[in-house]
Amino acid sequence: MANFILACMLCAPSAWAAGKPFWVERDAYVEAEYVYAVGAAEGSSSREKGRKDAMADARDALADFVQLTELGRLKSEVIREHISDRADGSVDVYMLLRTLYEPLVRLKKEVDTASLARLDRLARIQEKSFKDLSAQFERLDKVHAQTSGVRTQLEELVRNIERTSGLATGTVRMGMTEVEVAQVAGPAVQREKCGSDLALNYRKVWILLKSGVAACYVATERYTSPCMACNAWGAAPLK
Repeated sequence: MANFILACMLCAPSAWAAGKPFWVERDAYVEAEYVYAVGAAEGSSSREKGRKDAMADARDALADFVQLTELGRLKSEVIREHISDRADGSVDVYMLLRTLYEPLVRLKKEVDTASLARLDRLARIQEKSFKDLSAQFERLDKVHAQTSGVRTQLEELVRNIERTSGLATGTVRMGMTEVEVAQVAGPAVQREKCGSDLALNYRKVWILLKSGVAACYVATERYTSPCMACNAWGAAPLK
């Protein structure tokens, strides 16, 4: 019977069989007014480094258990420590921390309250940003409407210029008087006189009257004066 029990003990897996203490079976747990957390640093290059890493691991386990991203300056007490030397010279360090439950609860409430406050501030900032963005879109819509109106006016002005210029060159005939020119092409935009010669501006063209009657026309960009001759460069005879 004793041999059977011994065989069972040798075959059964346990923390001790792997060189681990029994209290590493649970990562973190609550007992009475304390919260316990286990940290491990296996294969450390030195005992000092192993203790440091095991402490950090235990603090992380505690933070995960109470759902905190960090513990800040919250104090914990090391109540158990186990160090095992390996054949290769490295060490395994296991550490059990004990932390009072009440300070953890207070810290948790403070962090949650701060998180809610940050979320509330973020919500207000987002709401303000949305309102500002909406206002900007409204201003852009107004500007777009205004520019569209200006563009429409400019297009209409261009059409009027084209219409006026086309009307002048298409309807004015050679030999017409100033009155007859006005009857078919409308009133001139500008009127310039040089002795008996007269020049009537219709936006893009000038109608040149020689000795009181229409003789030729010239594009505005080539017009020089009402005295220019109909055989000058740029001038063209009327039909």
